[in-house]
Amino acid sequence: MEGVPGVVFFHKDGNYLADLLGVRIHGYIEPVPGVPPTASHLRDLVERLKGTSGAIIYATFHPEDGPQFLAKSLGWKAHRLQVEVGAGADVNAYLAHIDRWVAAIASGKP
Repeated sequence: MEGVPGVVFFHKDGNYLADLLGVRIHGYIEPVPGVPPTASHLRDLVERLKGTSGAIIYATFHPEDGPQFLAKSLGWKAHRLQVEVGAGADVNAYLAHIDRWVAAIASGKP
């Protein structure tokens, strides 16, 4: 995706899509998968990403505190998205789901 500066994910949910789209992953809100973010980890992300552009993506079941702190501190948009379509969904629902993720990633353009 041309011109998209990158993304911060809460978890590694979007790695494959980011790789497919050629989008840089700036980091993760979880310092280690399954370990909640510490205040120092979030401050480190802010310091490292200050002055840059990007988007923050987290799943509907993740806590909002870390993503909202980063969004406010960096001036980025935070997107709370589902990681799966519902049971019995058709191909159009799946494509709409992917479109939401792509739009969220693209929102990080300066």
